[in-house]
Amino acid sequence: VRIEATKSGSIQVSVEHENPERATEITNHIVDKIIAMTKIENIEAIDERLGYLSRKLADASEGLEGAQSALKEYSLSNSTQAIESFAAGSVLLDDMRAQRDRSLEQLSAIVAIKDSLSSRAPTQQDYFRLRETYPLLDQSAFRRMLGLSEVISAWTWPSLSAVIQVENSIRDRIASLDGEIAKLESDALRYATSSEELARLTRELKVAEATYTVLLEQVRSQSLVAGYTPDNSKI
Repeated sequence: VRIEATKSGSIQVSVEHENPERATEITNHIVDKIIAMTKIENIEAIDERLGYLSRKLADASEGLEGAQSALKEYSLSNSTQAIESFAAGSVLLDDMRAQRDRSLEQLSAIVAIKDSLSSRAPTQQDYFRLRETYPLLDQSAFRRMLGLSEVISAWTWPSLSAVIQVENSIRDRIASLDGEIAKLESDALRYATSSEELARLTRELKVAEATYTVLLEQVRSQSLVAGYTPDNSKI
């Protein structure tokens, strides 16, 4: 009796006996044994896969419950409008910073005008030189602050007291903007952290749900084929 595995993966059974009928009986008995053992091995392999998937499904179910619980706890202890608040705060913060930049530019021009008025009586040529450095001198809004004519060709030097008054007003506005910006930056940082945490928890929940769904389908499909054991023996 020789039982060998071929290169193609089949099982080859060879029996030599002086009685051909006895050789047939021995061969059939061996083949029946091989088929029975193969079926048992297939059932054991399916059971092992099903057991493994069931354990993984239980872990995934626990992970899904944990992710759901974490997101629920976050919603109870944090503002659910974190993302919206962060977006609105960011827009307002950008606007405040732009206002501060404009105010700083105006302050620089006002200080330059004050210096010109303090040193000596400035001329029209001084205005032209100053305008090259500070083009906003010809802007209507800037001239209105100084109480001057908005007509570009009608420039007149303001009084020193008026310039100092405008300077103080601009400095007060900058200080106020600095305070608002600091508060908005603090709020933005808090909302950004909150939004990041919400995004992380939501992402983890989606991953947990997808993992649970995939494993559940795997367990169902394995359960369906568990009772079906095809004869995969090649003899």
